[in-house]
Amino acid sequence: MEIEGNVEADFIYATLLSEDIVPFGNVKLRPVVLPIRPFSSSYELLDVDALRKGGYVCMADWLERAQRFWARAV
Repeated sequence: MEIEGNVEADFIYATLLSEDIVPFGNVKLRPVVLPIRPFSSSYELLDVDALRKGGYVCMADWLERAQRFWARAV
């Protein structure tokens, strides 16, 4: 699933899929958007309210759109 939109850079991470890993080859990092914040030795999952309170308006808007999309898909 791909959802487009603007988010704050703090929420853009890179990941790999199994098909992206090639022996002795280049890896293809894929950008993903995650509503998480590093917290001590783990991560904290943020909801729309926490994002808005933290001033992350773009991420909050993006997450609301993603939640609506998910609700229609289920």
